[in-house]
Amino acid sequence: MKILISYVETIFFLYNFIAHFTLLLLNILYDTKLREIICSKKLNKNNMDKLYFIFGHLLIAFVMLFRIGINLSGNIIVSLVGSIAHTFLFLSYLVLIILYKRITLLDIIFLLGQIGMIYTYNIEHIKEDVKDMTTRERCTILLSFILLAIYYLVVYIKSPNNMIKYGKLLVLLVYILLIILFYLHNKYYHYISIF
Repeated sequence: MKILISYVETIFFLYNFIAHFTLLLLNILYDTKLREIICSKKLNKNNMDKLYFIFGHLLIAFVMLFRIGINLSGNIIVSLVGSIAHTFLFLSYLVLIILYKRITLLDIIFLLGQIGMIYTYNIEHIKEDVKDMTTRERCTILLSFILLAIYYLVVYIKSPNNMIKYGKLLVLLVYILLIILFYLHNKYYHYISIF
């Protein structure tokens, strides 16, 4: 059973890497404003959100690649880089909110989801075993997965029909898988260690 679960974990981390890296690449290839920033070095306060977004997904992809086939649950480097990655994603939306002087329900869902992911990476480091987590800690983690699944579902549906849309779909599937694995993890926490 442990070998099978380790295989599932390896596949999950590989898929998570592919999803975030694909979203990163599709944004670089198909977002003309982002390409302009990268190629022309036209970085200013009005487009910092795109840079934060790219750095966030690049770091998440790196963390997932780093975890493939290795049990790094609670590792300080994974927790630190994962927290920094989700902080960049949080900042990407915070910049947009400040820039456009408006906030939507979808913005709030995204921001809360990112705070939840930062919390998840930190609690993973603090608690040595999932069974040591309180119900409140588990619910916070699950809520962050649900919020980000809702966010990526809505942005996937609302996105124009271009290639970037499919990167968002891949990341949506990451959060759906996290919800499923979270359920299994709490049911059989002696066998699965996605954290």
